[in-house]
Formats: sequence, structure tokens, C-alpha cells
Amino acid sequence: MRSLLLSFLLLTAAFITEAQPPCSTFPGMTPQTAIPVCGTTTFTQTRVDRCTGSFVSGIGACGSNNSSDDAYWYKFHCYQAGTLGFLITPQVLSDDYDWELFDVTGITNLNQIYTDERLMVSLNLCGNPNGVTGCSAAGTDSINCGGITFLFNRLASLQTGHDYMLMVNNWSNSGLGYTLQFTGGNAVITDPNLPGISNSAVASCNTSLLKVVFSKDIVCTSVTNSGSEFSILPGNPLINNVISLCPSGVTAITELDIQMQAPLAPGNYTLVVNPGTDGNTFRDVCGNDMATGLSIPFTVVAVPPTQVSSVNYTGCAPTVLNVALTKPVWCTSITNSGPGIEFSITPGNPAILAVQSACGTGPTYVDQLQLVLQNPLANGNYQLVINTGGDGNTLIDTCNNQIAAGYNFPFTITQLTTPPVIQSVVFDECHPDKLVV
Repeated sequence: MRSLLLSFLLLTAAFITEAQPPCSTFPGMTPQTAIPVCGTTTFTQTRVDRCTGSFVSGIGACGSNNSSDDAYWYKFHCYQAGTLGFLITPQVLSDDYDWELFDVTGITNLNQIYTDERLMVSLNLCGNPNGVTGCSAAGTDSINCGGITFLFNRLASLQTGHDYMLMVNNWSNSGLGYTLQFTGGNAVITDPNLPGISNSAVASCNTSLLKVVFSKDIVCTSVTNSGSEFSILPGNPLINNVISLCPSGVTAITELDIQMQAPLAPGNYTLVVNPGTDGNTFRDVCGNDMATGLSIPFTVVAVPPTQVSSVNYTGCAPTVLNVALTKPVWCTSITNSGPGIEFSITPGNPAILAVQSACGTGPTYVDQLQLVLQNPLANGNYQLVINTGGDGNTLIDTCNNQIAAGYNFPFTITQLTTPPVIQSVVFDECHPDKLVV
């Protein structure tokens, strides 16, 4: 019975291990969601969630792939070349922590980390002894594989302007955390500049949404959901809230959107930053606050209404007109057929049977339409007129602006061929009762 019970427990444990969620479900546990860190502060990871990550190629370094299960990722930039030291101190010194440092400069697809060993700068998979690990003056090599090896690698060499990523893996699967402290070496990974705003602009045609791009990572704990850090001059328009990735669980952001109560009218404005209801402006990962009173000018330009850009056709007496618009319009604003269609043609008001588009095939907006006419349109000068349709509107573009009723666009049907003429009339000598025309 004891043997059966032991087998059941082992099977249960194996099932639990296999059932771990992917690391992509936890912010900070993939390269894409890496946590920004600073050389002047100690980062504390209070716990390590259990998760399954992709293997990291290590065949060339250690003869086997490395695990990224139960791993948090950190990112930083080198502002001054030199050597870098850091210490990973487990909460419980018997825990086995592995780590790997990568140079990801210019890498747009961060999944390359898993397959390209050329990105590796330093690696430590020491399994015995356990305890504090990292890069220090006590280390003598940049690679320590698994087994009985050394806890410390030599100081890592960094290059100015390069971006780096550090993976810290809890091989013990204990769920317990650690501290990460940068100490030793002369490389500088701390931005000497205070955080700022590099750009602010309304989002496309939605002038009630203002996108703000920060000059560096801003910790989410310094961002209020209400946007209380911002004010806009002149007029001090009301701000509803800010939209960012912070609610998803990330620790820092590089941009956010300010949602205002009403659209901003065209004109020149200034975005001003002051301490919010949390008592600070915006704070970078080093603990530095954005300067109070920082102001950034931006301009809201008038959004031009949608217009017809061209009317094309084929043949000399077309029954189909191809209409191109300067901006897309919502499919829901187009009446496809019937007496309420939004188009008419002058002079003569030739009958339009239907309006055709790609709307029925999946798109929600289009910028190309086809007018199907009842009869061929003779050569001459015409006006395409846009009217209010049976749905109570003309055409509504993706900025939710309507084309003004009565708007017209001139076009011409050109006579492409000359009229037929009789070139000759002769007798058929064998059949004088017939003429050949």
C-alpha cells in the first residue's frame, strides 16, 4: 500500500509540474516584458511564480540547453563602457539560482535570445554550492555550467550604447525570491538625466486622446489612473483618466494616453506636469522624479473632411463608376441599394441601381466604392453629388466626420472613339442587286 501511495504522489507531482502556466502569462517573466532596472538601487523580487518558459540555447557553452522556467528578466542600458558586477542574494541561501546575461543591442525579435548563443555575455548554472551568485571580482570565468562549479563569474564587460538583458532563474522551484544589487565594476548603467517627455500629440483624428511618450521608463507606482499629474493650457480642459499598460501588471511604462472629457479644438496647447494626488510627478526606475512644471507644447490641427479623390470608369459609355475617397468611411454609413442611397448624378439624374464595396467581405471601413448605373452614361460633363441617405446620414469617415450633404465632385465621360462613317459604296459585279457598304 505504501508503494502504491508513493507512486500516486509521484504521478500527482509530475502532473502538477506539467500543468504550470506559460511564463508569458506573468509580466516580467519573458524578454518582451523585462523589468527595467537601475545601477543605483537594489531590486527586491519578493517571490518567483512557477511557470514554464522556452529553452535557452546552451549547447555551445555547456553542451545542453538552459531553462527559463520560473525566471524573471531584467533590462538595462550601458551609458559608459566598463565592467559590471551584480549580486543575486536568495531569501533562503540553500536555493539554487541560475542566471544568464545577454547583449540584445539592435535585436527587434527578442525571441532570438532563446536560439542565438552569440548574444550571451555571461552564464552561471552552478548547482553546488548554492547561495549568493553573480558577477564579482572573485570570479575568474564568464561561463560556469551546471554541477559543482563556481557561484561567481568575473565582472561582465559592457559597451557604451548597448542594451542588455539579465535572466534570473529559480532552479530550486521554491517560489521564494531574492534581491538583485549592482555592485563592483566601473560601467555606468544609470541614466544621468532626469525623466522627461519626448513627445506629446493627439492620437490621429481623435482629438480627445493625447499620446504622451516618456524619455525613459517610468515606474507604474508613480502613475495615477486619474492623470492628476497633467494639466493642459489654455482652458485647462478636463481629463477623465489615463490609459496605460500598468493595469496589466507591468512595473514600468514608456508611454500612456490621456483621455479627455471632450475633443480639443484646433489650436496650440501646452501639456504641464506637476505632482499628482500621490505627491510626486513621474518617477524613473532609479527613483528620480520628473521636474515639477515641465511643459511640452503640442498642436491640434483641424481634421479635413473626407472628399472624393477620383471617379474612374472603363469604356466609352460606362455602367459602373469607380469612386475613390480621400479617407476611409465606415461600412455602416453606406446604404448599399434602394432609393435611399447617398449618391446622385447631375445633370439628368441617371438612375443608380446600387453601391458596391468590399464591406460584405470583412472590412469595417473602405475607401473605394462602385456605383452601378441602370443605363450607360453618355459622354459629357457631370457632377457626383453626395446626399443624406435613407439611414439618416451621408458617409461617415473613421474620424466620425460626415461628408456635408450636397458635396459634389466634377467628372467627365470622354468620347473615346469617333462615330462610324461610311467609307465606300460599291456594286457587287456578280450580284448587281446588292451594294457593298
